[in-house]
Amino acid sequence: MRLTELVRMEGACSLPGCTLDYNRFVPVLQRAVKRGFIIPSIAHYTLRSLRFGYTGGAIRDQLERAGHREFRNYPSAVTARIAVTRALNKRIAHGKSLVLGEWSNSLRSSVSLLFDAWFIFPMGAVPKALELEEMRPTSDHTRSGFNSMCDLAGLRHSLDTYNEIAMGFLKGYFMHVSDVADAFPTLPVAPWVWPFLMCRFFTDDSSNRLSLIVHLFADFGGAGWPGEFKVFFCDVVVGMARSELILTLEMPIYVDDMGIMGPLARVLGAEMRSFQLFAMWLGLLFKWLKDC
Repeated sequence: MRLTELVRMEGACSLPGCTLDYNRFVPVLQRAVKRGFIIPSIAHYTLRSLRFGYTGGAIRDQLERAGHREFRNYPSAVTARIAVTRALNKRIAHGKSLVLGEWSNSLRSSVSLLFDAWFIFPMGAVPKALELEEMRPTSDHTRSGFNSMCDLAGLRHSLDTYNEIAMGFLKGYFMHVSDVADAFPTLPVAPWVWPFLMCRFFTDDSSNRLSLIVHLFADFGGAGWPGEFKVFFCDVVVGMARSELILTLEMPIYVDDMGIMGPLARVLGAEMRSFQLFAMWLGLLFKWLKDC
């Protein structure tokens, strides 16, 4: 309730786990709209989402009529318990998720008194491509029913990145690749969506008691988060960078991976670094492991 009031009074970017700076976005975004780099409706949508929180297209009245739903985690998450606990604790430490307490009948009753409807989604786990010792927790919001209660009309999009890269290579271009760190969890979620983004898992390797955890920021598994991030990053952040003449070369993007392309290899790294510094000034972080 304290964090909900914080969002109401100061905005979603005031949440302790948010790295985005709303006050830095506003003037640069307004300039980009005036210069024709960003569509006004997209700018309005983004500022509203940064102020009140992203929803992933969630339909409020449907969710609030859905009642209480809880599911057990999948064997893949339980088998990779240590890695999943480590990943969840990272989210918790960074303020992306909040531990509500050890799961019990008493806590279940308290949550039910507080919220007329809530979901506890099942978690799985998949290995990370370049970090073989790490596992990425996955959230099955399809099983919980959350995804079926989302309107994705403004969030659906297609990717043509491979063809864009191929066209650049056909021109004899070089490419410098980078990756946004924790892309979806960058986006703060609207407080009314929080009760439908809860899970149960271990937060201590030595304990066999599950904790109830609520995600305050987007995760991997919600049907609307790829579209939300595409609008935020591709349409807005990249548009702002082009408006400020920080980004001038071609940059194909695949979700949160990007590659600046051009005929001179020596300038690609400098332009990527300029873009990264601009995005970091706004609050985005990058995974240097994937820079090449």
